[in-house]
Order: sequence, then C-alpha cells, then structure tokens
Amino acid sequence: MNAYEQKVMSALPSRVRQIVIEEAQRHDVPIHLIFSRRKRSDVIMARWAAMYRTKAGNPSLSAPQIGDIFDRDHTTVLSGLARYSAITGNPPLTSYDISKRVTNPALYKGMQL
Repeated sequence: MNAYEQKVMSALPSRVRQIVIEEAQRHDVPIHLIFSRRKRSDVIMARWAAMYRTKAGNPSLSAPQIGDIFDRDHTTVLSGLARYSAITGNPPLTSYDISKRVTNPALYKGMQL
C-alpha cells in the first residue's frame, strides 16, 4: 500500500477497510482507484462491490453516509447499489429503480445488466 492509500484507508472504519482491500484484490485494481474518479469498468465494479458489501454488512448506514466513506454523492451510491445488484443478481438493498435511469438497461459501459 502506498502512502496515499494508507492515508485514505486509515480514515475508514476497520470493517469497511477490509471490504475495500478484498474488493480491490478480487477485481485486481489498486486500492486508491476505488476512491478515485476513474470510470474504467473494472474500477467501477470494484467500487460498486465495496459499496454493496458495506451496505449489506451495515444496513443502518444511509446512502449519504456510504457516500461520505467513498467520496460520492448519495444518488451515486444508490445508483451503484442498484446497478451492482442488477449485474450480479444479488438481492437489491434499496428500492432505487435503475430502469428509470438507464437508457438501455441491457448494457452499462459494456457490463451486462
């Protein structure tokens, strides 16, 4: 872990820190990219997976709270949770309806929905 990643990770709750590490390894992306503005599909999936697992493990966390952790707006969190659920087939964690937001729900940046 580089110095920037250590700084970012030190501010996270330990349970979220472990999730981020695991998802970065699983998707083969550097940890710091999960918190970046990058929009590569592998980075997006790692970010969405980390958000999803954070919400699944801590249902009382709100979208704004998860957004604060990942430096995202609450609507970005809701969209990410819904998209990840749609792509993976995991149970939805919110009532956010992705079909109203995606022009072509069959594809999102090359990822099957």
